[in-house]
Amino acid sequence: MSVERLIATIRAIDGNDVTVAAATRRRVLGSLERRTCSRRRLLATMTALTIVFAGTASWALVTGQLERLRRSSVVPRPTSVLVPRHPAVTAEPSQRTRPEPAAPSSSTTSPTT
Repeated sequence: MSVERLIATIRAIDGNDVTVAAATRRRVLGSLERRTCSRRRLLATMTALTIVFAGTASWALVTGQLERLRRSSVVPRPTSVLVPRHPAVTAEPSQRTRPEPAAPSSSTTSPTT
């Protein structure tokens, strides 16, 4: 369908009612106004963040803290960390430590009467 045909279909349904056209115009202009406001808000926020960043970088450069500022913003990568584990948990099933059976006690001899 072409755009002209779609417009003609909408006009046939709504008619040439002036109030409908005015309401549609208000709705479209309101949408454009909200978009403009949100863009201004985004621009103001980004400007403020840029000023803060530039001020912090300038302070660090003048006071000689630039390297410290750079190091604080870099997250160190974790190195391999050895975590001690219980040997019974990490050993192979055939190598797991099992409790030794109790040795027969010497009291199993017959008592003297």
